[in-house]
Amino acid sequence: YNLTQHLVVQHRYQRFVYLSGPAGNPEATARESGFARALREAGLEVLPEHRVVGDFTRDSGRLAMLELIEGRGVELRDAHALVCANDAMAVGAIGELERRGYRIPTDLAATGFDDTELARHLPAPLTTVHQPLGILLFDAVRMLVEGLAVGRPPHDFHRYDAEPILRRSCGCPRLPKLPRPSAPSRPG
Repeated sequence: YNLTQHLVVQHRYQRFVYLSGPAGNPEATARESGFARALREAGLEVLPEHRVVGDFTRDSGRLAMLELIEGRGVELRDAHALVCANDAMAVGAIGELERRGYRIPTDLAATGFDDTELARHLPAPLTTVHQPLGILLFDAVRMLVEGLAVGRPPHDFHRYDAEPILRRSCGCPRLPKLPRPSAPSRPG
């Protein structure tokens, strides 16, 4: 939701392509719900032919772009931003788009979700959403141990805050050049 709001408010993007995760997957459903809510509040929507379902893999991101461009004849130069339900699909989609001559974010902004290591190392580092995975994993193990101790599955439901990480792929400017902390200093 917050990432989509950023795209609409800060960048004034209005025409979106959405690459969702698998149908019925709770995370895919929640991510798409936040995306759709932000668009609705801005009076925008995604055209049905601009929505593709993936499976959270890099290859499904690539195949989604093939489906849009070759299968549906969608001209992506008319879109402003590609929003992907995870980083892996975004990386696959971006790779296919770049192979076809698209420049991210000049021709099309792109975003992901999960803040994976790879997201930071693309030619235009990927704007994404960070989740507190350490806390999430700790709580999952704690709930598992508690469930084993009492002999029944836990009934707790937790919601964790996610934070947009704004990088160049959405059109945000580069960070200033900072000295590398590991660079040796030169004498004199």
